[in-house]
Amino acid sequence: MKTDISNDFIEPLDHKPTISPEIIDEQIEEFNIKSPNTLIIKGKFKFKNANVYGIFAILLFKGNNIKSSEDDETLSNSCSFIKSHMIASYFSDLFLTDISESWITLEEKFNALEIKSEYAVSITDTFKKVFYDAFVDNNERINSIIKDFNTNKINNIHKELTNILALPYKDRSVQVELSFEELNSEDIESIKNFRIIEEKPEANNNILTTPSVVISHQDYYIPANPILAPTGEGIAINQLSHGTRILMRVDSNTDYGKQWIENFHLLNPEKNTIDPIVGTVDQIGPIIKNKVDIIVKYKKNQYTKFNIEAGIRLKLYNPKISESTVDPLKIYNEQQDSNNSTNYSQLFDEPGLKPLIIVGILLTVLSLVALYFI
Repeated sequence: MKTDISNDFIEPLDHKPTISPEIIDEQIEEFNIKSPNTLIIKGKFKFKNANVYGIFAILLFKGNNIKSSEDDETLSNSCSFIKSHMIASYFSDLFLTDISESWITLEEKFNALEIKSEYAVSITDTFKKVFYDAFVDNNERINSIIKDFNTNKINNIHKELTNILALPYKDRSVQVELSFEELNSEDIESIKNFRIIEEKPEANNNILTTPSVVISHQDYYIPANPILAPTGEGIAINQLSHGTRILMRVDSNTDYGKQWIENFHLLNPEKNTIDPIVGTVDQIGPIIKNKVDIIVKYKKNQYTKFNIEAGIRLKLYNPKISESTVDPLKIYNEQQDSNNSTNYSQLFDEPGLKPLIIVGILLTVLSLVALYFI
């Protein structure tokens, strides 16, 4: 008798265990997180005719699916601009910078140059704006650059950036060199956090905290930014207290900033930089999402408010070594003292007032003498 055999009892040949779709999704997600999703374009440039030199870095988010082909729109739609760095100068030494160094090392150089103000402010601001206009909200350009990088069309990227850098001077004789690096955004963030933790000193229990930091409408807002201190120097944000004196730099891109630069003669023509000014910490807000609001006072009704990461270190004012630093509060106090002195001296210049003062003094002396003999 023939016996029917159910398919349930048949052992398939070369049987392999199946993996659930959920596990596959988890593995793909883990791979994507660990994959380098940030493209860092490091570069340097020089204009032969204008004698302008610079270094820059552009950080672009590639999207998680970095192995996608040119036709994959999922990758294209997820690409975005993260940030850019720019330093420009009239000195050719800047062009000697090794842009092939790791981003961790190169970022420190950007920070050091900004802290020391070893750059030309006006042309640096010009190129920063050029990069901002070129990349912010321009997904089409970003997608194109990412695709060119993934397909090794580096010449296209070089041509695109050369055209962007040539815009300010309408000068086609600009020489551009590029280097590329891929990192994971989490790694970049962890490196930054490690630096903050490594440099973070003990908290100051006397730090001022206010529920909100505001500048009243009748006060004048000075457009300025704090000067950052190199590693191991300066003062950490969580050690600031009311009265701490720090160095600030006035923003030359605003009318009021230009007025301050002119009034206090802050422009240094030899270095083509803006000299620092001294500000006094007036209020410190609470730490919210690792950031703090700080109000700096210069003199009566003259303030700057800025928001900064809690682990950053600021440059302190040192009157012994800050020869090219302007102290608005000191100037204001000197002017007040001068005005007071002038006012007192003018009393004796009033017609008929001087004799009355002399008579008053004599009467006072005579009254004291009379009291002594009574």
